[in-house]
Amino acid sequence: MNARTLLLLIVVLLLVTLYRPRGAWREFKRLWGQREYIVKVIATVVGIYFLYGLFTMYQRGMWSWEWWQ
Repeated sequence: MNARTLLLLIVVLLLVTLYRPRGAWREFKRLWGQREYIVKVIATVVGIYFLYGLFTMYQRGMWSWEWWQ
């Protein structure tokens, strides 16, 4: 992510928070209440992506199962 995209996201988040502070605070509290679920979903997605990367490396011959035996 380059600096311009990051700056744009921060500005948009700041504008939303300033425009509707009560709604933004309510949404933040709702997300904070679901943080365990969000962490589990993110961990699952990262794990699947990691396994996909290992499989891709194996297909390209960059990694083999011989070290296992």
